Amino acid sequence: IAEYYDDRLADTFELPPRQGKHNWHKYVVRTHGADNIIENARAKGIQLAKHYNRLVSDEPVFNCDTEFNNANRLRRASVSLPICPTLTDTEVESVVDALVLSF
Repeated sequence: IAEYYDDRLADTFELPPRQGKHNWHKYVVRTHGADNIIENARAKGIQLAKHYNRLVSDEPVFNCDTEFNNANRLRRASVSLPICPTLTDTEVESVVDALVLSF
């Protein structure tokens, strides 16, 4: 599934880096307008997610006034795609089609 995503989305999204072997429990791309892409996909019945919706520094226990600009930028731009091994080829193609059509 990850290879299919790589092949189909490389021209449109910033893909996960390749570093050694990967178990692909998450496949997170970065893009502008991530929230809109998630909403558009959900309207088509495709479940995308924001795994990193809050930063640790956002938690009240840390009482942190520091701005973490890079972390916030990455959080806003990240979209997690479904990558379950039980997905059918048709379902994976539907995910890609919904993402590509969002642009």
